[in-house]
Amino acid sequence: MLNCPLISSNPYQVILLDEFEKCDRSVQRLFMSVFDEGILTTSQGNVIDFSKSIIIATTNAGCTAKSRSIGFNSDSTSETQLISDLSDYFDVELINRFSQKYTFSEISRSVYRKIVEKRLASEIKVIKRLHPELNMDSLFSADELAKAVDKITADTYNVKSGARPAVTAVSKFIDSKLLSHFSRMAKTYRPNQN
Repeated sequence: MLNCPLISSNPYQVILLDEFEKCDRSVQRLFMSVFDEGILTTSQGNVIDFSKSIIIATTNAGCTAKSRSIGFNSDSTSETQLISDLSDYFDVELINRFSQKYTFSEISRSVYRKIVEKRLASEIKVIKRLHPELNMDSLFSADELAKAVDKITADTYNVKSGARPAVTAVSKFIDSKLLSHFSRMAKTYRPNQN
């Protein structure tokens, strides 16, 4: 963090602070001057200019504190309640330095199913592009894909887990299908015996 050559050479950056609640509070506090003044002064006295950067911090902090439904920038979650939920993880002074705060709803089963469908289609498309010699359409028929989407959704959807299980389950499904295919090919393979 203290050595930021990318920011120094090109101050027009989008900076993602993913799962920001996992940072030590001392690291979080470093960003207070960044959010206030757009600069960070290092322990060596170097000034790093963040004034032209967009900083996005993500967090799961507070998502298990309440079981209420909160939607994207929802009116059902007041700013006061949001700050209260986040204050167990962040100093209130830091929370107040964010110019915008957005909350997201839990993923519904129908949205999760669409994520599974899109992920499956995306991974198959990549395999087709990288390995045109494989007949992916015969390996993954439309009917079989629809059944796979239903099964993956039924087996892995959990309102509290988000979309990550879909990614893992889709990869496992494809890996299993390819492994079975190559296993069948290996069993029928007969080397030339010249």
